[in-house]
Amino acid sequence: AGDMLAVTAGVDGGASANWRLLDASGQVLSSGSADGSTTNLRVWASGTYLLVLDGDLSNGPGVNYTVDAAVAQPAKRLVIDTGTSTTLDSSNDYTAVYAFTLDQAGSVLLDALLVNGGAYVSYQIRDAQGSSIASGSLNDTQWDSSHALPAGDYTIEILGYASNPIDLAFRVLNADGPGVPQLALDTRVDDVLQTGHEAQIYRLTADAGTTLLITIGVDAGANANWRLLDANGNLVDSSSVPASAYHVPLWSTGSYLLIIDGDLANPSNVGYFVSVASLATPAPVTLAVNTGAIVELSQDASYKAIYGFSLSNDGTVLPVMQSATHGEYVRYTVRDAQGNPVFASASAAGLSGAPPMFGAGGFPV
Repeated sequence: AGDMLAVTAGVDGGASANWRLLDASGQVLSSGSADGSTTNLRVWASGTYLLVLDGDLSNGPGVNYTVDAAVAQPAKRLVIDTGTSTTLDSSNDYTAVYAFTLDQAGSVLLDALLVNGGAYVSYQIRDAQGSSIASGSLNDTQWDSSHALPAGDYTIEILGYASNPIDLAFRVLNADGPGVPQLALDTRVDDVLQTGHEAQIYRLTADAGTTLLITIGVDAGANANWRLLDANGNLVDSSSVPASAYHVPLWSTGSYLLIIDGDLANPSNVGYFVSVASLATPAPVTLAVNTGAIVELSQDASYKAIYGFSLSNDGTVLPVMQSATHGEYVRYTVRDAQGNPVFASASAAGLSGAPPMFGAGGFPV
């Protein structure tokens, strides 16, 4: 998977033919004229392929032909948790392809370490069957994407968009690997981002019904962001790195990943500290259905408030936000009694999409 094939086919002068490359399912991946020229094409799945040469009906008998299919450029092997670098330019069509293997299922994080010149660089991850399963950008290192993947073989296609060469460095991190340190609650950790750009991952365990008080700081002049992911790799919350604490209510018990991402513009050896405290989440304030409520969001609670409502019968619920002062961005999430999200708004402007149908029960907002 990920190899670049060079297909060459030719026939005697005066004769004509065409070739086709088919995958194991019979799908045509590429085709061309058997005129002696070479066609380069990338294959995204490991396995058996068929190269079919079709002689033209107007040919006479005894037409000699030549055909060859060779690996012109194999996919580069990536070592998990180890950085790699390359240059994207016109000689490689601003493209690089890598292959890696996960021995066990895990959350994979693409960590950008260098993207020079302000160029835009995207990536696409494919499984062993060649199906695209994830994509994203390597530019916004502070929001490096993570993906929950089963064990298996994968390829990553890197595409650069620029008119000048792009120097690129990145690494694929296994967030579930043995090298991820455990972060104890109520304990401060001080460390250094050696390149200033990399992502540092911590694992922590917390209970539903608690609120994490996350405090992270970096050296003056540096920038970073953090994200908290649940055991399934879903985003729980995120923010830029302030020195003040940030409140994150939790709705499920289990293991979480806290990722601190250094900005690409940072210098090397950026110091940081992180501390996560566990607080009891206040009980939701009861919100009567069909009755308005004024919600005041304060900085002391990281501009968050929890309300609850109950339905005695199944019904369609239409949450409506009518206004937000000073033009701030406000959104809400409705959860079931187990804390699972069942609906989320796009903004305070109103509901996006069809109103959800809720069963009888209690719902924290």
